[in-house]
Amino acid sequence: MYGAEFTHLYPLQHQYTQQVDFAQLKSELQLIEKNDLASLKTDNDRLVTDMEKLKQRLREEITRTQAGVRLDLNLEKGRMRDESSGQELKIKEVDTRIEQEIANLRTTIQQSKVGCVLIRPLLFY
Repeated sequence: MYGAEFTHLYPLQHQYTQQVDFAQLKSELQLIEKNDLASLKTDNDRLVTDMEKLKQRLREEITRTQAGVRLDLNLEKGRMRDESSGQELKIKEVDTRIEQEIANLRTTIQQSKVGCVLIRPLLFY
């Protein structure tokens, strides 16, 4: 009879042991899953932070580049204005010289006319 009880209890004990083992395994798997999820969340948060830093650096770099381009354009505009002013000054100098030459020619023509007028009566006497 002792053997029959043992045979009858053994499957129950074995079933109980399997349930305990299964519960422990389930608990371990849940803990591993929880740890993995926490690790993934930490990695994700770190990646999001890194992306935000990269976005900010990109914005700053774009701003610096735009400022550099604006500065270059303004310097070029200034250089062109200076060059244009220099050319305008040269044009005014040439214009002034031309006007002086014209005035000198008019003076010479007037003097020639006056000389001709004065010499003409002398020629006919």
